[in-house]
Amino acid sequence: RAYLAHLFRAKELLAYRLATCHNLTFTLDFMVRIRASIRAGTFPADMSDLRSRAGRVSGGEVAEQSA
Repeated sequence: RAYLAHLFRAKELLAYRLATCHNLTFTLDFMVRIRASIRAGTFPADMSDLRSRAGRVSGGEVAEQSA
């Protein structure tokens, strides 16, 4: 994390590339989970678990939600 923070502070292009790769991977994985839940017919029951996982960052910390 410190290295990523450094890259962002230094405005290195690698920071944005790494952030994009992370965000795309997260979004694609999230959509796979949603589709599997819909196919299994458990989407309504799985919504709270999917939402809680969506609000987490690596390391298990909950990301801040802005209003």
